[in-house]
Amino acid sequence: MNTVVLFVESRQSYKNKVISRSLRKVSFIDNRLLEEALPKPEEHWFVEIVRENLSDDGGCFILKPLHLVPQDQLVPLLHGMYDLQIVHDAVVVNPKDMTKKWVMSPVAKRSILESTGCHSFVINHGGGPWRRRKKLSDVLAQETESLTATTTTTKE
Repeated sequence: MNTVVLFVESRQSYKNKVISRSLRKVSFIDNRLLEEALPKPEEHWFVEIVRENLSDDGGCFILKPLHLVPQDQLVPLLHGMYDLQIVHDAVVVNPKDMTKKWVMSPVAKRSILESTGCHSFVINHGGGPWRRRKKLSDVLAQETESLTATTTTTKE
C-alpha cells in the first residue's frame, strides 16, 4: 500500500537517521535502501509500505521511499471525504478522490484511532495490502502447539 508520510530526525540510535511517526507507529526506511538518496527530516514523501513487523512493543512499519512530495501538493483530508476500513490493527482511510496527496492532522488521526481502538493509521494512496511479519513469540507458540499435536497423534 502506498501513502504519504512526514520524516523526522531519529532521537534514538537507529541505523536509520530519519524515521516517520505519521502512521502512528514508528516507521523505518528499508535497510536495503539505506545507500540510496534518503528523505531528510521535515520532508513529506510518497512511500510504499513494504511490511509491518509485529512485536510485543507495538512493532514497526518498513517503508520504501518513492518520491518527495512538495509542501504545496499536500491537501488536508477532511471528514466526509473518505471511507474507513479496518485492516489488521490499522485504520485505513480510503479517500473518495485518489488523485491528490492527502494528509490528516494528528488530532483527527488520534480521534479516529480512539474511536476504533486501532493502533496505526494509513491514508491509502493505492497499491495492495502490506505484508505482516508475525511476532517471534507467536511463531514459537504456533510451532510448540504443532509439535505437541504431532507428539499426541504419534503416541495414539
